[in-house]
Amino acid sequence: MKFSADQIVATVVATSFAAGLNVYATVATLGLLAHLGVLALPPALGILASWWVIGISGALFAIEFFADKIPAFDLVWNTLHTFIRVPVAALLAYRATAALSPWEQLAATAAGGLIAFAAHGGKTAARAAVTASPEPFSNAALSLGEDGLAIFLTSILLPPISEKSSEPQLSGAIAGQIVLTGAEFSSGGALAIPVRLYVNSEQILAMKPNLRPAVVLPIAPLSSLFLQRAERSWLLILEASGGETVFSFRGVFAERNARRAESAIRSFVRVRPLLNSDIAASAYERHVRDAGGRRRIFQDTPAGHTCATRLAVFRSEA
Repeated sequence: MKFSADQIVATVVATSFAAGLNVYATVATLGLLAHLGVLALPPALGILASWWVIGISGALFAIEFFADKIPAFDLVWNTLHTFIRVPVAALLAYRATAALSPWEQLAATAAGGLIAFAAHGGKTAARAAVTASPEPFSNAALSLGEDGLAIFLTSILLPPISEKSSEPQLSGAIAGQIVLTGAEFSSGGALAIPVRLYVNSEQILAMKPNLRPAVVLPIAPLSSLFLQRAERSWLLILEASGGETVFSFRGVFAERNARRAESAIRSFVRVRPLLNSDIAASAYERHVRDAGGRRRIFQDTPAGHTCATRLAVFRSEA
């Protein structure tokens, strides 16, 4: 997704102010929404969608959630976080404006730090004012409001993902291209990284968050395409003569994203069902893997299903 100048400014202002209030909630929300394909991030901030970043920031947010609601201790906590929130906000602004000129990037970095410092200073001053209150609930209520505002700014003010491609400059992009989100790709046993799938009639292009290709799969050689339910994810398996490529989908919308990806890719593949010569010509073969990884063939007819779990296999027409 190509960001306009207004979108970049909105991203810097929203994330900087939110980070000044609660940097851990800001980073965790950015990463989670980007990973789920709900939120668009500038390419240089793609690392936030990593499960490592999401997990660590989420754990730190859980700690701050309780620490920030203890009277007196919250003042110490917020004072120490002056040296965390402001630099992180400046770094987010710097990365978000990587596409700008060096001088514009430095100006945005300084602005991001100042915005975060203003939000952080206001938060600390308000907290000092209510600490003298004899009841402990004002601190907790103020902290909850700050947490909610940080999450709101992060999730609402940033641009959402566009369903159709707005990046015609990508290699292989043609009319009718479909953009799919929520996928992960791993090569050679490395850690899975989030990718965005650009699918058209010629190829499937999996792009990393930094807009570098992770893998390019031509459509024509595909021999089979099916989904497989794993323990904590859904797997989209593409087979060709050169081997097998697997994309995984995790999270709340894993099944929805996986089925959408399967349907989209199938729409570009000229396919026909495999016929079974041993039964009526209307029978179809269903190809699935059992728990041990072995492949099995199940018969299926228009009259009804004969197996509880079925995943269709398609072959390209000659």
